[in-house]
Amino acid sequence: MSCRKVVSTPTEAEPTNGWFTGWRIVWVGAIVLAIGGSPQGGLPQFLNLGFREFHEIWDAGPVLGWVFGLLTLALQLLLLPLVGWAVDRWGARPMVLLGLALLGSGVVLYLGRQYVPMLILSLSAASIGSAMGTQLPFLYAVNNWFRRRRATAISIMLLPPAAVSALGHGLRPAHLMSAVAQPGILVAAAVFILAIAWPVSRMIRDRPEDWGQQPDGGDSHTQVALSLNRPVVAARVLPDYTWREALRTRAFWLMTLGAAVLSVAPIGAAYLDIDVYNRAFSSLDHEWVRWLKAALLVASVPLGGLLGDYLPTRRAMFVFGLVQSISLVVMAFTTTLPMYLLAVALSGIGTGGGLPLTFAARGAYFGRRNFATITGLSLVLMRISGGGAGRLTAAVLVGLRGLGGSHTLPLLAIALMCAAGPVAFLFLGDPKPSPSQKSRLEP
Repeated sequence: MSCRKVVSTPTEAEPTNGWFTGWRIVWVGAIVLAIGGSPQGGLPQFLNLGFREFHEIWDAGPVLGWVFGLLTLALQLLLLPLVGWAVDRWGARPMVLLGLALLGSGVVLYLGRQYVPMLILSLSAASIGSAMGTQLPFLYAVNNWFRRRRATAISIMLLPPAAVSALGHGLRPAHLMSAVAQPGILVAAAVFILAIAWPVSRMIRDRPEDWGQQPDGGDSHTQVALSLNRPVVAARVLPDYTWREALRTRAFWLMTLGAAVLSVAPIGAAYLDIDVYNRAFSSLDHEWVRWLKAALLVASVPLGGLLGDYLPTRRAMFVFGLVQSISLVVMAFTTTLPMYLLAVALSGIGTGGGLPLTFAARGAYFGRRNFATITGLSLVLMRISGGGAGRLTAAVLVGLRGLGGSHTLPLLAIALMCAAGPVAFLFLGDPKPSPSQKSRLEP
């Protein structure tokens, strides 16, 4: 009588209610991400505002403006796959240490921003440091420490940076420029970042198994006994993909393209929001409406995490993606103030709730071994394709506004296109073992 070969493969850990090291990584990551940010915000983007005060830079022509754009958004974005590969290979600790050191050095160099070479060097160091030491290393560590509560943990970690980003978009550029122009603020920020670089890097622990713990605080002794006394076919095998295997899956491309399509929704909503406001609600104070949207976006981040752990990830992503699409439909037919506020609220909820699910889905479908590399590749593809579609959408809307045409039909078309994103999420299916895992499980 033959029996199947028992293979040592990660299986689901039983959760406990006790405190364990994973939550410390979440809180530390929340602080670091609030400072360092991502390609959408944070300290590098605040520093990027500073060069606008030097009119002679813009007088030199558009080429130098492109250089500054490459040193901020493009440089951070293109570095993500390389940073992800380094994190998966060497762990989060060295990347966080080096990244924060570069970020702090960039802030120091920013004190000499009146000289163009110094400003270029400052923005380059800050952008590289932010890409290396903030988002991917901490997402990698949190993904290793959590399974059942992965989305909740990621949402808690992303809550402070989402609040900082919302604050940056809510404040006027002049206020931000005056803040980053103060030498005292810059020195204090640089000293703080450089001072926390070493202790923060030592607080990160890449894998719970290396410290006698299990994901979500499970009992390591119980898990070892279970793995030794029952065949792996009786347990749920967790996915564990290489980045090459992930690129060959339908799930990778559905996630990437679905998120890219949905990234167009805020652009369309922003242009229509301005148009509807100018035509119908000019007496309304637009400032508090912007703050309302920002507040709902931030409040929806933990809601997305909770729903992502309660429902299958693909269904939670569908819910918040659908809310984003519906916000555009409501905005297209807005004629009254309640409809206008409803559209703004739905846009904030859909955007905020989907934020942590974007990263939690990669961990759920592709596992831990190459999570940072897969996430970095996905982010690059998502933002490049979404950015191109967003620019086309903005051009169409601006052109229609200039011609005096109606935005209703174009916005409905954009809403229909965005609805393809949540529909794509429904076709993800359940997470499956990688081909290499299946070959090892065969008798």
